[in-house]
Amino acid sequence: MEHKHMTITANAKSVGEAIAALSPWSPRTPLHRVTDVTPELLTRLLSGTGGARVEAVELGKGTSGTTDRQQVTVQWNDAGRRDGPPASLFVKSTPSMVTNRLMSAVTGLSRVETTFYKSCRPGLHNVPAPRCHFAEYGSGARHLIILDDITIDGVRPCELTEDCTLSFAENLMDTFAALHGQFWETARFGSDLSWVAPLSERVGFRALAWQFRRMRTSLTERPELSLPDEVHRMCEFVNAHDRELYRRWERGPRTLIHGDTHLGNTFEPADGRAGLLDWQLVHRAPGLREVAYTLIWSLPVELRRQHESHLISRYLDGLAANGVTDPPTYEQAWDDYRFFAFDAWDSIAFGVAWPGMQSVETVEAGFHRANAAVADLEVSEALASYLN
Repeated sequence: MEHKHMTITANAKSVGEAIAALSPWSPRTPLHRVTDVTPELLTRLLSGTGGARVEAVELGKGTSGTTDRQQVTVQWNDAGRRDGPPASLFVKSTPSMVTNRLMSAVTGLSRVETTFYKSCRPGLHNVPAPRCHFAEYGSGARHLIILDDITIDGVRPCELTEDCTLSFAENLMDTFAALHGQFWETARFGSDLSWVAPLSERVGFRALAWQFRRMRTSLTERPELSLPDEVHRMCEFVNAHDRELYRRWERGPRTLIHGDTHLGNTFEPADGRAGLLDWQLVHRAPGLREVAYTLIWSLPVELRRQHESHLISRYLDGLAANGVTDPPTYEQAWDDYRFFAFDAWDSIAFGVAWPGMQSVETVEAGFHRANAAVADLEVSEALASYLN
């Protein structure tokens, strides 16, 4: 009964957020546009001495998606420059396109990322992520997040179109182990981290599950895609049993996961570690979901085949090193890896079913990797084993 109540509440929030996103007015509208980033605001947020003052703000290059993104150059007075304050910032704000604003609102993307930067980022251990100076959220995806511009610190943002190397994949396993180890079955999920929802309680989950069901049916009915037989079997099985599979997903052990760790949401700091960007899909789930999502999304097929076992072992060793006293055995982790492959396939296939979200080359490369992984891992058999 409690689970049903939480689901109804999430659905009601989704509807309310959709209405707010479509409205030109909101009863709770905080600072939510890049034009709200004024010299006065930045002086208040960033000045370290009494005489430091931001004199001007210059808007640089920007993009628009589920959030608007803009580089901002900050011009300080002489007193401010002596303190070595940030001369460049990265601003995320309310999507300017109504369709993007609606999507962000009904899925809670902006609310989740804003809350992460306010409540989790300050206390992260050994997980490279942008430093946040300001984060506020209203309703209808109205939000403003002011971050350090990581590109001026010798950081290399990765591209979704890249092939992940073995060394960077190893660094990602270390980062995942640090993140997941810090929040492994934490009691904080019952207090200040109660907003980190399990999958089925995320805003918009029911609608997304319905879309995935339609997508699997649609793609398996397109002969020109030449899908492997194992992909057909997996899609048929998931469509028949998705509710049970999602329930199995939530049995744990659970931790806080980033939720969208393809290569385009990562960066390489100057110290050679692996960092994470775009924390819009944070939720509560088993850590192996993150591992499967990343290896299937981003590793070339042959590299994954050769090294997936090694990378899973490295992740498990990292959990133990980060204080997890009872991490999964390798056999349990391998079973979970095969299980969560269906979710990685779903996420990649979304771009095939709805073109335009990413470049054609990116979608084709990702879909090839996902289809190969499903076949290699015999995912339908793994899913059936879990239900039995």
